Amino acid sequence: MSVNLLDLAKGYLTDAVVSKAASFLGESSEATQTGLAHAMPALLGGIMSKANSESGASSLLNLMDTPSLGDGLLSNLGDLFGGGNSSMLDLGGSLLSGVFGNKLGGITDLIASATGLKSGTSSTILKMAMPFLFGIIKKQVANKGVSGLMSLLSGQKDYLAKAAPAGFMDKMLGTLGVGSLGNLASNAFSSAKETTSNVVNEVENTAKKGGNKMLPFLGILALAALAFFAMRNCKADTAVKETIENVKEDSNHAADAVRSGAEKVSNGAKAAAGAVVDDANALYTAGASLLGKTVKGFENLGAFAKRKLKDGTELIIPSKGFEYRLVDFIEGNNPIDKTTWFDMRRVLFKTGSAELDSRSMGQINSIVSILKAYPNVHLKIGGYTDNTGNANANKVLSGKRAAAVVSTLTNKGIDAKRLTAEGYGQEHPIATNDTAEGRQLNRRVSARVTKK
Repeated sequence: MSVNLLDLAKGYLTDAVVSKAASFLGESSEATQTGLAHAMPALLGGIMSKANSESGASSLLNLMDTPSLGDGLLSNLGDLFGGGNSSMLDLGGSLLSGVFGNKLGGITDLIASATGLKSGTSSTILKMAMPFLFGIIKKQVANKGVSGLMSLLSGQKDYLAKAAPAGFMDKMLGTLGVGSLGNLASNAFSSAKETTSNVVNEVENTAKKGGNKMLPFLGILALAALAFFAMRNCKADTAVKETIENVKEDSNHAADAVRSGAEKVSNGAKAAAGAVVDDANALYTAGASLLGKTVKGFENLGAFAKRKLKDGTELIIPSKGFEYRLVDFIEGNNPIDKTTWFDMRRVLFKTGSAELDSRSMGQINSIVSILKAYPNVHLKIGGYTDNTGNANANKVLSGKRAAAVVSTLTNKGIDAKRLTAEGYGQEHPIATNDTAEGRQLNRRVSARVTKK
């Protein structure tokens, strides 16, 4: 029997955690608990709906592939639900957009209507709860890949039906547009089983053509399933070797077929590894040659993908980067608030200066395209530093850097009335300042949508 994700979540949401969330939201503990009781089934339903295709399940794994969703998150829920980690709330907003897309506004309104909470409060609860639920799922499917995720989610239907408040389930399914509970996380799992079956048949046929006995059926099934799912998770060599050690070959021809299949899987894994681009400068130039590829050292930004804007402009940008997340927010029914910031990881400055590095122009030009495609959108640009040096000097420098971004955008044709800038210096760090990596993350320029 599959683990019950909602029961696991309930175990983490102690009275102390709920009380911290209530204090941050300005609501009673009872109202906050009611909001969470509606939010958790809605989030799980959205995740299961997203996994209703193999590409959707893969995209969920990509969303989970971020260090901040590790075990440390689950051991420090008071910080998340108490609002003490603004970067996690930003991540929650990004995850919500990735899962629900333009249905997010409907889910938020549904929870507000069902609980009597304000729409903004419901939105914040969802932003708190989504990284939490992703952290639980990530822990359950660690190293199990697409197959493990699909198997886990396909076993949640009964639990979801029992946990959702009375009458809420039908409305939630209607908002998600999936029709019935039986449609959640089913197509992808069926597709995976069908593909595995095809591999089984291929190995069987190869063995038959050799004129000798087939491998024992269960051995073939184990080989085919492991080979298929190992290829999807780029762990082909280990999985195939382990399988070959455990499966007894009844004939030389069957063994040849197994070795041939192993070689094909290994070659597939090598080809997938070749999709990583070594040159970090590729992040600052977008072209068709980068489609489907990630940049070494920046894998957390995802592979480059096409994104069509409202005016027909097509960008080639990292699938989990600033531009993709910003467009998701603009096009979705996401409420505007003061906590949802998007970090421009590809906007850089010369050391100790407010002069933009030339490599920043790739992302700057993408932002110009987005603002032209959505003429009602206004942005606030925020500058941040690490805690090295004088705090007042850092704040001045961060303000100049934010202003430099605004100036560059206006020089490229964006109305200055749509842009504001502010420097925050070493305030609002998103990582520790005790390491070089953390300080690098804190030195950033971010944007917040103030009107759309």
